Amino acid sequence: MTGVERLFRTRLAQELLRESPGLLPFANGVLNLATMQLSDHRPDYHFLWQLPYDYDEQATCPETLTFLHQAVGNRCEQVQVLRGYAKAVITRRLDLQRYLELIGAAGTGKSTFVRILHALVGLQNLVITELKHLEGNRFELGDIRGKVLLSVTDSERYGGTINTLKAITGQDFIRLEEKFKRRHQDIAQLMVVIAANEPIQSQDYSNGLVRRRLSMVFNHVPATQKDLLFYQDGSWHGDLADEIPGIMNWVLAMTDDEVHALVKHTTHYAPSLLHSWSEAIIDTNPLAEWANHALIKADGDSSNVGEARKLDGSNRYDKTTEWLYANYRQWSDDHGHRYPVASNRFTGILNDLLTNQLKLQNAKRHRDMHGSQFLGIRLRGEYDNAIPPLITPMTGHDGSMTGNMTGFTLDNDGNDGCEAYLVHLHERLLPLPPCQESAEDGAEEKERGVGGPYRGGSKGENPSYPSCPSSTRGNASYDPSAPVMDVPPCTVSDSASLTTQDPCPHCGELRLKPFKSVLVCHKCGRQSPAQAPQP
Repeated sequence: MTGVERLFRTRLAQELLRESPGLLPFANGVLNLATMQLSDHRPDYHFLWQLPYDYDEQATCPETLTFLHQAVGNRCEQVQVLRGYAKAVITRRLDLQRYLELIGAAGTGKSTFVRILHALVGLQNLVITELKHLEGNRFELGDIRGKVLLSVTDSERYGGTINTLKAITGQDFIRLEEKFKRRHQDIAQLMVVIAANEPIQSQDYSNGLVRRRLSMVFNHVPATQKDLLFYQDGSWHGDLADEIPGIMNWVLAMTDDEVHALVKHTTHYAPSLLHSWSEAIIDTNPLAEWANHALIKADGDSSNVGEARKLDGSNRYDKTTEWLYANYRQWSDDHGHRYPVASNRFTGILNDLLTNQLKLQNAKRHRDMHGSQFLGIRLRGEYDNAIPPLITPMTGHDGSMTGNMTGFTLDNDGNDGCEAYLVHLHERLLPLPPCQESAEDGAEEKERGVGGPYRGGSKGENPSYPSCPSSTRGNASYDPSAPVMDVPPCTVSDSASLTTQDPCPHCGELRLKPFKSVLVCHKCGRQSPAQAPQP
């Protein structure tokens, strides 16, 4: 029998082809993400998975939107970040190289959002694990082929290595091994979400983890606790269970340019999350915690790294006001850190923190006959109390901050209330009004062709990354630190003024919503002139 089985395996073996890009399989058909048209299932699509519910283009999700706004304190930009990551999960935007880390105490809603993602992709398309198993069990990823989401639940503190997590989120090849079967290597075709009570601790303090982490803090505890979504007896229950198809419609309505901006350059387009980002660095990197309080920017100054040399008959270190490493070791001892960074790693980790993570332009490592030095920074002195911390100078204790992307909250019209934020986001993404012709169009196309900053436009409006990967990946060259133009409301010269009952002249969508003096398309986000009200 073993020989017969081996013969059949050899004769009947076929190569598993990759699934067709730009399509999304539902229970009642396959949705084309470019045209948003539903068609029947076909074998040549090569899908090994499908979403366990029907596609319903009329479905909505008002209860879910209310929950999300309450969970993030009515900050629309944070709601849109969650929306963008949900679409990145559905469309497998591995190119973003980001994982979502939800931090918060029990009852703050982080688990509810994770269950929303679970319901969107379906339990059969989900891998649930813990970091200790992901990193320590070589068989843990043996059955991830065809899965969409990797969900990590870590309520307990974890402080080990995260090499597998970095490989998955970095699109690196990982070893896939099943018991009694031949192992092989492949790239994990899934996104990652982590829910924990505190940030994931690791011995890796480099930029490799920081640039992949998208941290969001849930701290709103409702007065009345209610299970909005839970799985029982083979199906989902709760107030949000019937809204899963509506949540999918809401997620798919976000454009890929918005997803790329909000997920890849999160703190630039959602500055209220800068506090979460900086707190995550400080909580997970003891060297960053020391630098936040002990270092200040000082162009033209330099500081020696030095060494940690204790004074005779004392637990104090010599030259703590002059040498960086001596100051760090004294701070570590005073704050009870049992395992401070060794001197041979200190310089490299500090250089990575200042250069790659904080991106301080004038701070750099320098070496001369006197040893290693850092230019552009110095130790804080007794007269520097008025100078803000190095990492957290722009945010308050509650994460509030000022900026032209904040201030958008939930409207009282029963809708999402974030159209104003999305319009503002489009204005920052687009260098010219999307429907305004200009003599500079040719120059703009030339700039894109040579790798210049690309901020969207007609070539970046593909509804799904798999349907047009080249245009979406063009956004990777965009520099979020570059100044962003303020774009005036655009005007349509070749069409008459519209009402909310008219279709969008750009994409044909029938959902136009008023915003200031224009109408905004719910699907493509473009603006059209509104017809003046009749007297």
